[in-house]
Amino acid sequence: LRKCPNLPTKFQNANNATILTHLASFHLVPDIDKEQKGTTVETKDIKEALEAMKNSAVTELNVSYAYLEDDGAEQIAQALQHSDCQVRKLNMVGNDISNVGAEYMGRALGHQNCLVTSLQLGSNSIDDTGTEHIYTSIAKRSTPSPLKELSGVDLRKCPNLPTKFQNANNATILTHLAS
Repeated sequence: LRKCPNLPTKFQNANNATILTHLASFHLVPDIDKEQKGTTVETKDIKEALEAMKNSAVTELNVSYAYLEDDGAEQIAQALQHSDCQVRKLNMVGNDISNVGAEYMGRALGHQNCLVTSLQLGSNSIDDTGTEHIYTSIAKRSTPSPLKELSGVDLRKCPNLPTKFQNANNATILTHLAS
């Protein structure tokens, strides 16, 4: 974004996240080259996060410790289901998300439009019930799940997990679900 000729001088040394945050404050969608590899946005503001998720150049979103709680998780989950959302890596660590929020995230992960390959959910209040919501939604997905990395929950604790995977790690279980 720093290469844009109409970028204000004060942003010529800023990173993309800073520039996007500035643009989001004006509720503008930046004109970004479609061939760009992807942009990471880090924010503590749910409105900024949701706006960033509408931008097809944003492939990584870090909303760790943003105090999202279940309501924020629901909004993020809904945004992940839109066909224009290109977020692949999502960090939601430390947001006081409970099993309710995990159910919202599970629904998103089970949706065919969701492209998330890496999800971090550590330091939340998700127990085995929330983990089961996530597992079940991914397992019932109509298209193979792109999710390859999942942290903060242990899929081995799901009661409906096939016996052969009870000692496997999340990555192995996710690979099985993608096949």
